[in-house]
Amino acid sequence: MLRSARVWQTAENPEWSALFSGRVPGSVACQEAVRRRDRIVHGRDDSGSATALGASGATLLRGRGRVRGSGVLEVVGAACGTTEIGFRDLVISTGSEPIRPRIPGLDGVPVWTSDEALSISEQPGSITVIGGGPVGCGLAFLFAAFGSRVQIVQRNERLAGSLPGSVRRRSRTGALRCGFDVRSNALARTMRSVTRAVRVPAALSGA
Repeated sequence: MLRSARVWQTAENPEWSALFSGRVPGSVACQEAVRRRDRIVHGRDDSGSATALGASGATLLRGRGRVRGSGVLEVVGAACGTTEIGFRDLVISTGSEPIRPRIPGLDGVPVWTSDEALSISEQPGSITVIGGGPVGCGLAFLFAAFGSRVQIVQRNERLAGSLPGSVRRRSRTGALRCGFDVRSNALARTMRSVTRAVRVPAALSGA
């Protein structure tokens, strides 16, 4: 999705637009990006990848792993039951799971995690992103590129504040170029639905 958004932004840039033909509205481009995503990930069906792993000699166990002792990994899963595996070297690459912040009213309004935002079927007209870290900035750039109205609410002064200065500068430049609204030094206090929209009152940090 992010790659599609970058290509779309390039097509809109007057410097490069002559190289593209058949330009379409951002909403249509977003739909094409969704179709491209689904085509690449095969509708999130990884059976083909699992088959390829087996053909290469690897064993795939789906479940939750836990190191039980020196050189012993226990895997508990629906298909494999409880299985112990001996190992000499162990590589851990579990990815991550989004965490829902504790904001009053959050459970009563339509909210996306980053996983759900990247699994959209159509472009939102507007979106508020809570948090201006790497993931939040990526989502903001994605939706702004296709024409959504974007607002970021973040408690820090700078976008991507935990990253190196060069990344922070690019994030700030990108935000200005995309035109989305950044509310710095702000906290989302509550959320509530307002006629097909979600209102997010924000307060300055420390207020």
